[in-house]
Amino acid sequence: MNKIAGVYHSIPHFLLTALTIIAVLLLTLIPVPQQIVPDVNNIDKVVHFLMFGIIASITWLDVAHYRCTPPTWRQYICVAVASSLLGGAIEFLQGTEFINRSCDLYDFIADTAGAFILPPLLRPCLWRLLPTAQKVGLRTVARPTPELEHVYNESFPPEERRDWGNINRLASDTAHPLQFTEVLWLGKPVGLISWWNFGKWAYLEHFAITSSLRGSGIGATALTKWLDMIAIPAVLEVELPGSNSMASRRICFYERLGFIAHRNFSYIQPPYAPGLPSIPLILMTYGNIHNLDHVVSVLHTQVYGVNK
Repeated sequence: MNKIAGVYHSIPHFLLTALTIIAVLLLTLIPVPQQIVPDVNNIDKVVHFLMFGIIASITWLDVAHYRCTPPTWRQYICVAVASSLLGGAIEFLQGTEFINRSCDLYDFIADTAGAFILPPLLRPCLWRLLPTAQKVGLRTVARPTPELEHVYNESFPPEERRDWGNINRLASDTAHPLQFTEVLWLGKPVGLISWWNFGKWAYLEHFAITSSLRGSGIGATALTKWLDMIAIPAVLEVELPGSNSMASRRICFYERLGFIAHRNFSYIQPPYAPGLPSIPLILMTYGNIHNLDHVVSVLHTQVYGVNK
């Protein structure tokens, strides 16, 4: 599938759609000797179903690729209707004296059925042909999907995360600056970004991707899209190099995305709950954030609830 996707990415937009339509026009509008047509009941209806289903599917793929989006259902409706109308136009032309082929209402019904039925069935395959950036989506939600609780808990030790019940309580407060953005892969939630919107800058509290998809480029794509979405500077915390096997790799990951690690700035994360320890961490910033003392003050008072 990766090789097929590579070939698809190398050809001009809508070339595949154009070639498919040309092939269908040749098959349907050029007179065919009757003896080469298979004598099978309703075989022509099956062929019409497949032809216009393939036209709609490939057009849907090309539209999504051109617009740099996943294959949306609005796109599907548009291309299915257009493919059905093309089938109707071809049936009309077949009935003219110029073409002199049979015009069959049931062929048009098969065209329409194929245009509407086949693309949703092929959608998972179509999606895999698109670039990674188009397979990854973001969805801001009022409350995280319950299925992401496991992803969240397995990504952080207890001293570095909130209790899931606490997350749901904060999500119930619509005036609270804590927000949740789900990471979607092929339309399904596979990760979570919890962040605080402080107006002029954002604090990325937690960023988690399901373990089976880590290292695939999904996390980097999702975080890049999130930074573009919020369009303000951002701050996050990372563990000290050497504190565990992944700490240095995480710092490098964020640095590749444009974050700066303030290694010489002393920072302590207060405990999330009584009985949990404070943790020395490193602050990393993205964009123009110069007053780290102010950032720490906001984090300690608003995020961790530490009194001044």
